[in-house]
Amino acid sequence: MDSKMWWQPYFITDLTGVQVLFKNLTISSSTSTFLFALSFTILLCWTERLTSYAYEYFAGSYQTLYRKTHAASPWKSIICRSMIFVVNMICKYLTMLVVMSFSIQLFVAVVLGMGTGQLAVEYWREQRRGDLVPSSEFEMFGNEAC
Repeated sequence: MDSKMWWQPYFITDLTGVQVLFKNLTISSSTSTFLFALSFTILLCWTERLTSYAYEYFAGSYQTLYRKTHAASPWKSIICRSMIFVVNMICKYLTMLVVMSFSIQLFVAVVLGMGTGQLAVEYWREQRRGDLVPSSEFEMFGNEAC
């Protein structure tokens, strides 16, 4: 595929010459650049999911802390949540641009990265609530499931 005309308005399977976010990050015929692009994409998706969780967590923990003390300055929490929000939005837009490369492989990496990242977030959320049941007590087909 011509490196100057790699972009196509439909999903493609040939990754040769596909640029991932930056001009210098062009997937060549070697598997090392492809694996780097996949790893970068999955890491980007995990970061997006984790910053979404962190934003929720800090918003909830600040409200709980504020109700208990009424003396805490809100600015520290506001700045922290704002910075997390900015990082989260950057990750979301970069993920969108990766998907817009129309590479099937990178699209699958985004879906798997978002899915596994959300799986971790849901695990931490349930663990924080204390609703997780130890695996020895979990009955797959019992009334406790789902």
